[in-house]
Amino acid sequence: MSYGFSAKATDEYESARRKVAAFINASEPGEIIFTRNATEAINLVAYSWGLSNLKPEDEIVLTVAEHHSAIVPWQLVAQKTGAILKFVNLTEDEVPDVEKLKEMISRKTKLLVVHHISNVLGR
Repeated sequence: MSYGFSAKATDEYESARRKVAAFINASEPGEIIFTRNATEAINLVAYSWGLSNLKPEDEIVLTVAEHHSAIVPWQLVAQKTGAILKFVNLTEDEVPDVEKLKEMISRKTKLLVVHHISNVLGR
């Protein structure tokens, strides 16, 4: 009986993966990885993709409003790979300065970290 529940749970999980893949136009559902939270996801990307792909002088651009859990993994990866962290300031409305951001992004930029909503600003 419990095997049936496990199979049903797996089917539902994989169905969700296919729906997300279709929604974001992923090449295949296997590209979709579910994590428990944003911190776990950031660490996963930083320590797998970041350590494997970033090289000296590559740039990681973040906003100054990122939570420490989004900054520290990239600081550690930058120390190990020689990548450079760059931070974009916020406007008076406390949103990322898009014009400055456009100026900062270059061929050396390999990752852009921008939150949608941040508790750093008390929102």
